[in-house]
Amino acid sequence: MKNMEKSITFCETEWKQSTMLVAGLLGIFGLLAFYNHAVTFGLILMAFSIFLALFRYGYEIDGKRLKWRYVRSFLGWKSGDWQSLENLDYISVVGVVRGSNLRVPTIMGAMNISDNKHRGTCYLQFVFVNSRKPERIFMYDSEEGVEKALAIGNYLDVEVYDCTTPNKQWIRTKTN
Repeated sequence: MKNMEKSITFCETEWKQSTMLVAGLLGIFGLLAFYNHAVTFGLILMAFSIFLALFRYGYEIDGKRLKWRYVRSFLGWKSGDWQSLENLDYISVVGVVRGSNLRVPTIMGAMNISDNKHRGTCYLQFVFVNSRKPERIFMYDSEEGVEKALAIGNYLDVEVYDCTTPNKQWIRTKTN
């Protein structure tokens, strides 16, 4: 890995529009309850909506100290345990299919029904030297996961392996 002159931190925040919608609706219902003489209930709903709007989570990578951590952040205060990146071999992007399998009894026997809703998602993983199990970092859409892996690979100067397509390939190699 290359030497960093200054510490640059990557911080990815999993932020969904649905969370913002829920926070907004809770705030509106809180205001309505507050003005309709349900003061305590209204204040609780408004406080919860503010918490949802200001809470973030993700991961952070510190290239100068060669460490990474999962981050939970509220009002700018971050928490999480740092883990070492000293023996990082490469970064892989692994495609996954998440869904549910349902076993339905029929006259002819049991039938399995598969629901593959989340095709096209991937895990960003750190693979360490002499380790049997990679460290899963975050889940993304496939295209976004490849972009994030390349950005982190460029930052840390490590190789990136793309497993989201049938023709698995190295999409970034180390610079010498």
